[in-house]
Amino acid sequence: MYSLDFLRKRGLFIRQEFLPGSRCAKFCVQMRAAEREEAEVYGSATPVNRAVRTAWEVAIADADAADVRQRMAALGPDLADHFGGPLAGCEEPTFLLYGAGGFFRPHRDRASRTDESAGDARARRVSLVLFLNDDYTGGALTLYGLVDDPAWRAYGFAVPVEPGLLVAFSSDLLHEVTPVVDGERCTAVSWFAA
Repeated sequence: MYSLDFLRKRGLFIRQEFLPGSRCAKFCVQMRAAEREEAEVYGSATPVNRAVRTAWEVAIADADAADVRQRMAALGPDLADHFGGPLAGCEEPTFLLYGAGGFFRPHRDRASRTDESAGDARARRVSLVLFLNDDYTGGALTLYGLVDDPAWRAYGFAVPVEPGLLVAFSSDLLHEVTPVVDGERCTAVSWFAA
């Protein structure tokens, strides 16, 4: 794991305590009790592709989801300054639960302009990940291409996790979620469009 300061210096936007720990714990309880639907993969031959991603999309109370969306949307001006350009609206957050063995292979959140199956993913500019817990092992958000040196370009940097931590990065950045070894990883993700 690398320090948050190290990752900030590599261009990531980081907000610690974006949500208080008690709210994060409440969301995790809701997520673990909610009905689960397999998370989809844009641009895949089938929306659910277990060779690429094994995760569950879950719902939380409407008021809680709206609060997270409002908080994320309010970051728009700061994110536009940080990433150097105007941003359009924030997508509705998706609440994801990765159980033991859950993963998401290396991918980019922004689809190519010619990928008709990708829908809104073609306009994504900034990706947001809100960590809701840290009581799991594995499941690291690992980012590639943070050091612009050929010797380091393929090296993955894992984000140190803490409940309430929000990390934002370019949607063109290659990243993955490594397999969860034990426990359940709870996050909320969203994207800003260009």
